[in-house]
Amino acid sequence: MDAGGADGVAASLAQALYMSYKNYGQFFLDKLKDKCEADPEWDKKLRIKYWADNSDKVLDNWTAALDQDPSDPELWRKMARFASSLNSGRVKRYCLESAIELDDDPAIMEVNPPSLAEGFAGQQLKEYLQVLDDDMALSHPIMAPWLKREMPALLKRHLDPIPFLPDPVAVLTPPPSSPEVDEAADDPNSEQALSPTHATESSIEPVKSWSELGIELMKCIQDTRGALKACRSVLDAAQEDVKMVTEAEVEPVIAPEPEPEAEKKTRAQTQD
Repeated sequence: MDAGGADGVAASLAQALYMSYKNYGQFFLDKLKDKCEADPEWDKKLRIKYWADNSDKVLDNWTAALDQDPSDPELWRKMARFASSLNSGRVKRYCLESAIELDDDPAIMEVNPPSLAEGFAGQQLKEYLQVLDDDMALSHPIMAPWLKREMPALLKRHLDPIPFLPDPVAVLTPPPSSPEVDEAADDPNSEQALSPTHATESSIEPVKSWSELGIELMKCIQDTRGALKACRSVLDAAQEDVKMVTEAEVEPVIAPEPEPEAEKKTRAQTQD
């Protein structure tokens, strides 16, 4: 087999692996869609979890597909939307940036998006950067086509590639604690209610260092309310320190009482 034939076989194998991983991930996404259509409580869901609803299989297979062929902007868009439903704004932004930076070199010249999928990805990235108020990223030359032009409303209807999934990162307000966490906190026999953290929740001591804050936040990965309480304890401790310093600065200086005249004369005679 000549070199050209070997390269062709390798390319065909990579393409076959790409299609296999992509379609397998789409299979689990279709299962999730069927589940949401059969679940009347799905609309109340604020986010999905990585280890639930086969979410890990969707992400893992799509990641393997993009590892074989990273030039598919539509798959990058789907990855970004799925990461958004997992409340991961960082992964969403990375995927959208990857979708619009496939073949362009903005340092040389301004290049319009060559495909509709890249155009959708750029519009999604622009809207997300506006939510973050990241003017520095918006000023990048690659964002110029989307800043100078507005996408028609007819096309915006197709902007969301997976519309049935929740989107907690569409706004900066963090989603509230999941119902599972709240129910566990209300159940006196649950592991969370019996944990030392829950037992001392009403008397949380102020967090005094960054390492303690990190430990408290790690305990609240699935509990937004608990994470906000840990941050609130840091603010309370800082306010107490400021209050103590202020009281020390404004404390009045007590002047010594004047001595009576008789005592002054007696002291002067004694010295003489």
